[in-house]
Amino acid sequence: MIKDLMVGVKEYEDQRQVMIKEHCVLNEDGEPVTIKKDDGEEHYDVKDLKAFQKDQKELLEETYTLEGGNATGYLKTMKEVLLECELEWSGQEADIYDYLCDEFEKEEDDSKGA
Repeated sequence: MIKDLMVGVKEYEDQRQVMIKEHCVLNEDGEPVTIKKDDGEEHYDVKDLKAFQKDQKELLEETYTLEGGNATGYLKTMKEVLLECELEWSGQEADIYDYLCDEFEKEEDDSKGA
């Protein structure tokens, strides 16, 4: 399962790098230029922020599908891990954790009702 997920992560990162190069000022080596902002952090020098944000949103909303016969086993394992997890989450991670748990619990209720 981890190997299959890593394929998805690599595909996402590859697409992200292409998007960054499309939307940013590039140096002589073809790499994105970064600029230091007033907050002290470095940010990419984006040519058109609205277009970049639109493409970034689309990329983040893409889904990755685990294919093959092991997908059901992956989901069962993930469900068990999530529902038995004792870690405390906050912010966006907490929202994702709650969403996943709710979906797994809904699926469980649906299968009992069927």
